[in-house]
Amino acid sequence: MSSWRGSTTERLRTAWRRTLFLLMGGLVAIPYALLITWAVTVLVVPRPEDPMVALLARGAVLVILALLALPAFLTVTRTLERTAANQLLDLDVPEPGRRTTPSDRLRAALFFAGHLVSGGALVFALGFGIPFAITIAVDTAAGSTDDQVLEALLPLPWLAPDTAVMLALVVTALAMALVIASGVLLPWYARMLLGPSAEEQLDAANRATAELERRNELARELHDSIGHALTLTTVQAAAARRLLARDPEAAIAAIAEVERAGRTAVADLDYALRVLRSPPHGGPDAGTAVQRTFDDLVADARAAGLEVQYTPVGDAAALPASMRTALYRVLQEALTNTLRHATEPRAVVSLTVGASDVELRVSNPATAPRGERPSRHPESEQRGLRGIRERVAVLGGSSVAGLRDGDWVLEVVLPLGGAS
Repeated sequence: MSSWRGSTTERLRTAWRRTLFLLMGGLVAIPYALLITWAVTVLVVPRPEDPMVALLARGAVLVILALLALPAFLTVTRTLERTAANQLLDLDVPEPGRRTTPSDRLRAALFFAGHLVSGGALVFALGFGIPFAITIAVDTAAGSTDDQVLEALLPLPWLAPDTAVMLALVVTALAMALVIASGVLLPWYARMLLGPSAEEQLDAANRATAELERRNELARELHDSIGHALTLTTVQAAAARRLLARDPEAAIAAIAEVERAGRTAVADLDYALRVLRSPPHGGPDAGTAVQRTFDDLVADARAAGLEVQYTPVGDAAALPASMRTALYRVLQEALTNTLRHATEPRAVVSLTVGASDVELRVSNPATAPRGERPSRHPESEQRGLRGIRERVAVLGGSSVAGLRDGDWVLEVVLPLGGAS
């Protein structure tokens, strides 16, 4: 019962607010209707005065009509209509994200005109149509219909009283139908004509997509860089604890590596925070964060106790920045996983820069069950491998990850010519 009462109350509230919105348009429509009626009279009804005077009068009327149309195309009118619609129609029509175009002004003018027409219909129905229909119904029921009363209410001398009454009732019915249809369609009408255009919506969608891509890229950066740093820190701290008593110098070196990895992680985290705090399209690109080389990354892994056999072929420094960043992060993730999961602390890395593509291959002793084969569509949903697939896909490349001859193998191929 309470739910029914609540829904009924909400419907009544919505109907009242939409009626109030239409009444606002009707009040503005009254002076428009009076001026337009006067203008039509001046333009249509023949007058005996001098033709030149009549021509000037009609020209003045046309100027006045043009001035009446001017407010519909003003930016302030669009703003007022949008504010009223948001407040009374429970909408959230956003403000335009750019300067108002002629198309925006035309759409706003159409809404303004529709608001005045539908509001004027409501004022007509409430102020004349419904009272007139009630009067006719009461008089007819009492059998006291008076033609003089009808002539006073409907000063239409060229129509018979019965025809005039029928016409008035039909116009009232049409006005009420227009009011009801307007009340139902107002939210859609307001969003379509006062909201962003199709071009603005497309621009907003593109901005949202770009921002989402930027944040996803940042999430991958944080996962790769911070995860790598924490893995190195954990391995070096464990080594320092084991070596502290029997080899203090080696323990000190391990602690120094922990410090270096920590500084790198702090720098990456500081970069990420700057990206998050910067406005869209106004901050640094997540893909430009990497300034270190593949040799630096391999040296870090070796310092952490990983035996790395690294074979570079070609000039990796000549690769586009986005491709270098992607390959760096892929290699970083692969070496981090080796430190975490490999049965033996060793890895074989090859980076081959060819004429048409770049191939990165990383293999290490694996603990995965034998029989598993590499797949172009790995089933693993681990964040690291998913991040690798995403990076490679953005650059139009392919990746293979899986067991091969007892080793875990990761192969990435990126085509040259599409990155920048």
